Amino acid sequence: MRNLTLALAIVCITSSLGAQTASEWFDKGLESFRWQKTDEAAVYFLKASELNPGRDDYFLYLGLCYHENGSFQSAEEVYGKGISLDGGMRDRLLLNRGNLRMTRSDFEGASDDFSRIINSGGSLAASAM
Repeated sequence: MRNLTLALAIVCITSSLGAQTASEWFDKGLESFRWQKTDEAAVYFLKASELNPGRDDYFLYLGLCYHENGSFQSAEEVYGKGISLDGGMRDRLLLNRGNLRMTRSDFEGASDDFSRIINSGGSLAASAM
């Protein structure tokens, strides 16, 4: 019984040493993103967003990676998740999704995104026009 308890304690300690916080995953993603390694960055941003799904900036960067890599449907879905959080990146997410929708010829969806930015009167209103 003592050996089993000791083995379980070792497994728990070892696994916790390898654990990383959402912020640490995000930082790794930013580093990869800076070096234009968007496939690699997407993995890190996805992990960060899974660990802390309440941060809209995680979804912004994950969407940017998907967008850059041509995974347009995934990018649109991720932008939408970030927008639904209604955080500090909302207008940036709307702008990016609007631009993505424009490239996909979804003019009605793009217009809706841009109108939401304009109506909010935020700093990106001029860009949305």
